[in-house]
Amino acid sequence: MKKLTSFALAFALCAASAVSAFAANPTSGATTIKTNIQPTYTVEIPAQTSIPFNATSTPLATKLGLSKAQLDPNHKVTVTATVNALKNDADNTKTIPFTLYEGNTVFTSADFTDTTKKVQLSVHIAQTAWDAAPAGNYTGSVTFHIAYGG
Repeated sequence: MKKLTSFALAFALCAASAVSAFAANPTSGATTIKTNIQPTYTVEIPAQTSIPFNATSTPLATKLGLSKAQLDPNHKVTVTATVNALKNDADNTKTIPFTLYEGNTVFTSADFTDTTKKVQLSVHIAQTAWDAAPAGNYTGSVTFHIAYGG
């Protein structure tokens, strides 16, 4: 009888610990996975450029463009420029005006959406400006303005 009671208790214990794998109504579920990538970009600005005396057109040392671009859909990086005339280092009232060109037209702006577009800019100085300038060293600059938007 002891054996029968032990067997009955062991069977009851096994039956009580069993987990049912049957469900009356099959169900399913889903989860949402999200991430956010902030837009990033790196604008390559042309490096310092030396202009030979009497040169009426001199390309900037490097091209304008993006070296990195991870933008929102339908967004772009717009680059514009402000020219600051060449000024004589000894007397800044003496200047040589110049214009920034893209190809054969005056540069106004460039839009970039990826890293494939590169813009070659050049400095144009009229021969009459060279002829009117006193001797000396001159320094000027181009300030690039960068905007991001759709």
